[in-house]
Amino acid sequence: MIKLTAKETEFIRSEKVGRVSTVSEHGWPQTTPVLYSFHKGLIYFATDFGTKKLQHLKVNKRISIVIDVYGRRVHGITFQGTADILGNGDEFTEAMHLLNTDHDYYKKNPIKGGEDVIIRISPTRKASWGL
Repeated sequence: MIKLTAKETEFIRSEKVGRVSTVSEHGWPQTTPVLYSFHKGLIYFATDFGTKKLQHLKVNKRISIVIDVYGRRVHGITFQGTADILGNGDEFTEAMHLLNTDHDYYKKNPIKGGEDVIIRISPTRKASWGL
């Protein structure tokens, strides 16, 4: 597990949207915004069964996510790591609860087992700026 500073952890917890990048089987990158939750050094987000990012992750587990803010003050953090697909089980249930609790969107449109999967990002590298 990578080590985060207190400022990095505070920033990750204060934001709601990150941009995830995956790579297709042909080597093409794709970047998509996601609502995420951060828990015990891991990052979770939900996706539908038919998404390109899920198709990509079934072939290549490498993933990156950037969480950033550009305004009067520019700051952010990016992670590279591996992704695991969670479709059921205790960790899926815990991550589903985190996402449903952390985000107004999911409070109105809850993630449900059998309809969505949750991706767990295990970061192996990080870089931050302005924090």
